[in-house]
Amino acid sequence: MSKLCRGGVLLMVALCTVACSATPGPAPVEDPIASVSPKPTTTSTQPRKQAQELAIGIDPVYTGFNPHLLADDSRFTQTLAGLVLPSTFIAGTINGDLLESVEVIDESGTVINTITPTDEENKEETQPEQPPLVEAKTIRYQLAPEAQWSDGTPITVADFEYLWDSMLKTPGTVNPAGYRAIEDVTSASGGKVIEVTFAESFSQWRTLFNHLLPSHLLRGEKFSTVLAGGIPASAGKFTMRNFDRNRGVVTLNRNDRFWGKEPARVEIVSFREIRSTAQGLELISNGQISFMDITPTQTSTRAFELIPDTQVRVEADSYALEVVANAKLSKILRQELQTIIDPTLIAQLAYGRDSEMSVPERDHKPEPLHLKAMTEPLRIGVDPANPVAAAAATTMVHVLAGMDVRATVVQADTNELMRSLIPAGGVDVVVALSNTTVADKYACPVKEVLGANRSGYCNEETEIFLKEYNAGLKTEEELEKVIAELEAEEALVTTLAYDVRLEVLGKGILGPDEDLTQWPDGLSSLEQWRIETK
Repeated sequence: MSKLCRGGVLLMVALCTVACSATPGPAPVEDPIASVSPKPTTTSTQPRKQAQELAIGIDPVYTGFNPHLLADDSRFTQTLAGLVLPSTFIAGTINGDLLESVEVIDESGTVINTITPTDEENKEETQPEQPPLVEAKTIRYQLAPEAQWSDGTPITVADFEYLWDSMLKTPGTVNPAGYRAIEDVTSASGGKVIEVTFAESFSQWRTLFNHLLPSHLLRGEKFSTVLAGGIPASAGKFTMRNFDRNRGVVTLNRNDRFWGKEPARVEIVSFREIRSTAQGLELISNGQISFMDITPTQTSTRAFELIPDTQVRVEADSYALEVVANAKLSKILRQELQTIIDPTLIAQLAYGRDSEMSVPERDHKPEPLHLKAMTEPLRIGVDPANPVAAAAATTMVHVLAGMDVRATVVQADTNELMRSLIPAGGVDVVVALSNTTVADKYACPVKEVLGANRSGYCNEETEIFLKEYNAGLKTEEELEKVIAELEAEEALVTTLAYDVRLEVLGKGILGPDEDLTQWPDGLSSLEQWRIETK
């Protein structure tokens, strides 16, 4: 992720809470926010201090909260999932709250590596990173006996099975390649020991079973809609209290059933939608929020820089605004479309600004000879829930019209696009924000289920290479070369722009460093933040 500018991020607060030891107790009763009352625990004789609130400004939320769906995927959705849902590994390091150990077993049944939280805590900072274990046939997870959901239900193999099954059967999922490589998920010890056996080698297995979902509450419902309104149970430091869509406020409460070593440091976290620069300026100025992670407008960066005692940072994100051609569209039309697209023009009109843009350089030649000859309009699919993608699709129609190319926008939610319209050739092009890995972007459908591949492209030679890459047998450089050659020939994906984030830090928060430019990106360090006491 490349830095574009300076320093700044927004946050808000109220008072300060003492983190109690989190021996699981009775299910918490969630009172109205204004009357959150301290409760004694069996492990502390000190009364909890008055509830604190950390208030943060975010972009408007237009979709649901399932971190495994392309339809819901966003920077905020992934941040929220990290706060409330459990993961086996976090940034490549074993989650010692969820797991006691992980064993890597080869095809002969021999344990070739054992990973424990203690081992990783004792690693020297200078120790070089170990290469991925391509010999892994089975991964054995030993769950912590205390691991449970916020309603008291234990975390077991059922939650692993549910996520695996859902990622296989649901179109439009986020990076499903690793789950497709799994052959079986079994258990022992009452579901607290889980063995995941692979049919194909997958060297990045540490990325799997992140953001586990409460299967006991979701099984039987459509995976594409189960978290449309919220996350019903947590196994992280916070629980999702509610989402007030009218007010644009997502509220998290401290998870009193969290069993880990470091419970949440604040009682309440509220994420408030920033719907205009004027609103953001008012909230950060009067201390109603202390941090913001939002999409910049034409003048917002300058405006926030004028506020005393604030820091501002602008940076490029990993999400990209893309035009993805359906593989069913003829190659000559795909190639021609890619050459006439002007990423700068479309991106500026889609985002509504010409400042602080991250647009890749691309030559464009407006010579749409074959596109002009199409007997039917070019159908541009887009999910209207994303206003930037929708604006880009509409802009494309206008740009093409100026070249005497007929085009029309087909509005459909992402689930419908991936489930039926793309496979059936119901759209010729899709415009979307994407953070999909390169390997997943070009992977073949499995049993006619499109995972994260919005083009529907499938080539046997490419598929073999991608599986070798996933197995750790091909390097990142080799992958980039193969995909560059593939794109030069097939013209499937055109990147219009990379998302850009504006972070504003106001008063009232103690973060990783006094200098915002030294903070990790966005809200990724939120669990470390403190409310400044006066």
